[in-house]
Amino acid sequence: MSERPAEYFEQFVGYKFPVSKYRIKGKKLSAFAAAIGDKNPKYYVPDPEDPNEKADYSGIVAHPAYAACYTIPKLLEALPDIKGSDGEPMLRNIGKLLHAAQEYDFSGCEPLTPATKKVYSSAEFTKFWIKSGILWGEAYVVTTNEDKTKTFCKTTIRVGIRKGGY
Repeated sequence: MSERPAEYFEQFVGYKFPVSKYRIKGKKLSAFAAAIGDKNPKYYVPDPEDPNEKADYSGIVAHPAYAACYTIPKLLEALPDIKGSDGEPMLRNIGKLLHAAQEYDFSGCEPLTPATKKVYSSAEFTKFWIKSGILWGEAYVVTTNEDKTKTFCKTTIRVGIRKGGY
């Protein structure tokens, strides 16, 4: 099966992914910061010494890298279900997918805290191109509260799909 030309993928520009919902929990925010080695008290709360006490996560904010947890997974889940106008799947072999980059823009955004409870990420494809035999794609993701009155992160995600995958 041969690869399709870049023009084929233009039909997917503007494709809107289903909105994904992600639950925010202070314990997860803190555990993530610890897992990446950042125990800054802005992001991390140590476990209480007394096992009968509960940690207070109300004063922390999400580490900026935490955005990967609520922006990328649902996009990857949706990719195999996207079909072109010919009924063919956009992605022929998910094993050929390469996560290439993500850029987070927090300008004008609210800090993500345990009080946020849930975030909603809306995403759409913005462009496709072929370079060096790899199909490159870009999606733009905006993460907000449910009524979209607060924005928490704006993300650009880039993927490459190797030959045999498109």
